[in-house]
Amino acid sequence: MSSRFARPRGDDEDRSDENYESRVNAARFNDNLDVRFGYAKHTEVVEKVGWMVNMQPAEVIDEEKRLVSAMDYYFIQEDGGRFKVSIPYQPYFFVRATAGCEQDVCTFLSKKFSNLCMTVEQVSKEDLDLQNHLIGLQQAYIKLSFLTSGDMIKVKKFVTSAVNKNKSKDEHQDVYREMMAPVNAANTSTGPKVLTDHSVHLLDLREYDVPYNVRANIDKDLFVAHW
Repeated sequence: MSSRFARPRGDDEDRSDENYESRVNAARFNDNLDVRFGYAKHTEVVEKVGWMVNMQPAEVIDEEKRLVSAMDYYFIQEDGGRFKVSIPYQPYFFVRATAGCEQDVCTFLSKKFSNLCMTVEQVSKEDLDLQNHLIGLQQAYIKLSFLTSGDMIKVKKFVTSAVNKNKSKDEHQDVYREMMAPVNAANTSTGPKVLTDHSVHLLDLREYDVPYNVRANIDKDLFVAHW
C-alpha cells in the first residue's frame, strides 16, 4: 500500500520530477537499512544519552509529508544500545542587493521561485569587505532558506548567473558613465523608469559554498565523539 507525499508546488518540470519518488523511496530505504544495523530512529519525547559515532546528510519526510533535508546522527549508549536521531535543517545562503532595493529583490525572488518552499528574510551581518567593519558596521543581506539542498541549488544557479552578469556589466558601464557624464548632466528630459527585472540589483552572494553537513553541524553545535 503506497502513501502519497506532497510534492513542491511548481511548473510542469517540477511536478514531473522523476527523481522525486526515487528520493522518497531512498529515504525510506535508508531508515530501514539503519534499523537492520540496530540504529532505529528515536522519535519519542524521552531523553537519551549516547556517544555520537557518526553523522551523515539525509532527506526525511516531515509531518506534512514533505521531503526535507536533514542530518542523521548515530549514537551508542553505555549499555551498548544504539539509536539514531534525524534533525531537519534548512540549507541557506545570503544575497547582497543594491542598497535600498532589498525589499524589491525579496519580492522579485519570492515571485520568481513561488514553486519552491523558500523563506526570504532581510538580515544584517558582519562583512569584512566593509570599510571600518571593526567599529561594528554591518551589511544588509537577504537570507534565502530552503526545504532541500536541491531547491537551494536551483536558486543559487540563477542568483550566481545574475551576479556574474551584473559584475561584468558594471565593469563596462563604469567607463561608459564617465564618457557620458557631460551628456547626462545636460539632459533633463529623462523621466522615471519602471523596473520589472530586479535581478539587476543582485550584487553578491555569501556562504553559498558551505557543505550542508558542515553548515548544519556548526549552526547546531553538534560534533562526532561527544556525549
